[in-house]
Amino acid sequence: MKYQDNSFPFLFSGKIGNVVGRVINGKQYISKLPSPRKSKPTIRELEIRRKFAMAIRFLKQAVPVLKKYNELNGKSGFNKAVSHLIRHAIQGTHPDQRIDFSQVILGEGILHNPRTYHMRSSAKGLLEFGWTCEMMKRSRSKSDRIFVLVYNEATHQYKYELSGPERRERQFLMNVSRFSGQQIQVWFGFSSANGALVSNSVYAGSIKVI
Repeated sequence: MKYQDNSFPFLFSGKIGNVVGRVINGKQYISKLPSPRKSKPTIRELEIRRKFAMAIRFLKQAVPVLKKYNELNGKSGFNKAVSHLIRHAIQGTHPDQRIDFSQVILGEGILHNPRTYHMRSSAKGLLEFGWTCEMMKRSRSKSDRIFVLVYNEATHQYKYELSGPERRERQFLMNVSRFSGQQIQVWFGFSSANGALVSNSVYAGSIKVI
């Protein structure tokens, strides 16, 4: 962008002809509009564009969960999740691309996850989690709380619990009645009581809700 002193007798923001103007701290900045592209985008370019669009659409409703993975240096949990999704979880070639849910990672952290867990739909509209609670160490507190993200691909709807029962309780019953009779994808993890620490997210699998 170029700074222009006297190209126009007034300050302006927006497009005039083939230039775009911005006013920053009382100074006029002007840049030329890019020339129209003459060639068609390549298959590789279309594939990258579609990957990005798929990742944004898939994750934008999960932002409250992804914020758990924000870093103090400014790195966004959302941006990290988008990057991982594009590089590892979107399979196939344009235009037949799809998300491999088993490869989706919402984020990574230092808290430990339970060695074993189970998940089932134990009653109509109910999702039941159970997990082991091993001997606690400094980085694995009984007061850590489970968080859960549920996604229904058919309707592109989410439901999440940001702060479920404590680790010591070993069980969580989640109301997912909006998904009764439907297949859902499920992820979970644990975060410390003060939210400062978090575990890797875990893909628990796909399950049909009663």
